[in-house]
Amino acid sequence: EVNNTNIPVIIDAVNNFTSIGQAIKLLKEIKDAVEREKKSNPGFDDSCFEDIDTFFVLEQVVEIQEMFKDIEGRLQGREWTEEEDEIFRKYYPTEGTNIISRLTGRTRTAIQTHASKLGLNYKNSWTEEEIEILKQNFTVIGAIGIVKQNLLPKHNYSTIKGKAYTLGLKYQDNLKYMHNKRDDKILINNYIKYGSKVMELLPHMTKNQIKHRVKQLGLKFDSKSWTEQEFRILDEDYGILSIEELMMKLPNRSKSSIISKASSRGLTSDRKVNWSEEEDAILYSLYPEYGSKMFNRLSGKTKYQIQHRLNELNIKKSDPYEVKMNYVKEALSEGVIISKNNQFYKGVNLYKWKIYNRKKFTKEELEIVNKVIPNRKLNMSVKVVEIITKCSNIYLSKCAAGNAMCNKYGNVKKSGIMAAMERHLTGKTTTPYKGRFMFYYATDEEVKKYLEDNEVK
Repeated sequence: EVNNTNIPVIIDAVNNFTSIGQAIKLLKEIKDAVEREKKSNPGFDDSCFEDIDTFFVLEQVVEIQEMFKDIEGRLQGREWTEEEDEIFRKYYPTEGTNIISRLTGRTRTAIQTHASKLGLNYKNSWTEEEIEILKQNFTVIGAIGIVKQNLLPKHNYSTIKGKAYTLGLKYQDNLKYMHNKRDDKILINNYIKYGSKVMELLPHMTKNQIKHRVKQLGLKFDSKSWTEQEFRILDEDYGILSIEELMMKLPNRSKSSIISKASSRGLTSDRKVNWSEEEDAILYSLYPEYGSKMFNRLSGKTKYQIQHRLNELNIKKSDPYEVKMNYVKEALSEGVIISKNNQFYKGVNLYKWKIYNRKKFTKEELEIVNKVIPNRKLNMSVKVVEIITKCSNIYLSKCAAGNAMCNKYGNVKKSGIMAAMERHLTGKTTTPYKGRFMFYYATDEEVKKYLEDNEVK
């Protein structure tokens, strides 16, 4: 009312009805207080409260709010133009507040208010193509993923999530994962080393599902553990490539961790380790056969520096099988016999090597091996050589050779002959027995000739 000075007016310009609600509550409290006072004091005069039932019209508050907005727009020079109204009429029904991209300097709240003033409603319609995109992507990347990738530009997060709900679509990250032995084995064998990268081996599991399962299994990613491949890259390239280049080849390692690990392995940043021709010769001659056992021959060099030099020179460790076969050939050329009682040649146990590799030998290799490491048989033919007269005799067994010598030389004991014969045949001694006799296993050719000469079948 004009010139009203008695009745208070409450204006809720925020339009959240908070002040109006408080005013109504206050009105009730005043009326209750008046009633209590009248009961306790019969002479109480309440004539001054005759207009207390004045009520508020909410619609007027809305109009007042719009009035203030119009005033604010005029003061800022931001009244809505006809061009903007045209954009509203054309795009708001289908795009809603997403028309913000078509309106410069307007907020979503301002857009909603102006649309209401124009009597426009957002229909939030979905095309068949949009629904198909939603079906293909929602279960995999969810509403957030769709918004981030801008797959449905006309729809916001809430409308996408609501539409998915009406279609019965569920984001797989929210689905219950049923663990199995195969997946658990992959996690146990790989998670500690590779962490979240194990997702590449389990594409059907989400990151959260993997995180939850490894927690159940009690697995923890050991970021400090270096793999063999990482060590190889570090040993080969540290000091040659820049730290930045190394970090690209070692994506899981920081600059400080690379430098620290290189230092612990004796790698220097300049890689200027001097190697003499003599040291290179030692590597060429000994490493193929002895491997890392020969590193102590190179004083002043760490094992990592030696390994790097081996890589530079392309020196590889020889096949252990080939190395031992060469030992057998050397022993054969020297007339050495390997047996159970004399198993070693140049520090290598060839006797056990034959036992463990008997299925690997070729026919030619087996003939050589049997000459040096003969099978233990009592009836193997023996050749007795008298070095004074240079005469040799073939006997079909050691026992036959012992008996023949006892009969021919009556002053010797059979036990002494057999013991001397065993020492010769096993390679324990090369000293002639009694200064005149040597004992050898007869070759197949010698036995054949002996049988032919003596007509023994």
